[in-house]
Amino acid sequence: MKSKWFGRTRALFPAALLLLSGGAVRAEELPPLIPKEVMFGDPERSHPELSPDGTQLAWLAPDKNGVVNVWVGASNGSDARAVTNESHRPIQWYAWAGDGKHILYLQDNAGDEVDHLFPLT
Repeated sequence: MKSKWFGRTRALFPAALLLLSGGAVRAEELPPLIPKEVMFGDPERSHPELSPDGTQLAWLAPDKNGVVNVWVGASNGSDARAVTNESHRPIQWYAWAGDGKHILYLQDNAGDEVDHLFPLT
């Protein structure tokens, strides 16, 4: 499967080679810049994980305030809901417990970079 950036990346190589060789490039010859939001913004959904019994799907996604939380829904994508309510710091890691009924996630306290493990039922 081709990456959606494959064409844009390939288009940058001729311009980069020309610049490295000392040639001049006019601005209108260069492809458009990739927007910062696309490069560095949070994705709509990331880190999908199917529950051990295969009935539920969990993922990381921003809530209405833009903070990344853990979401869970049926494996067909319906009935999505946030199961965490972090309001200040995004959740970066979670996993299903072996029983398939609990989710575990790591979160630090006020940015001290000491992660604590929290269970969800």
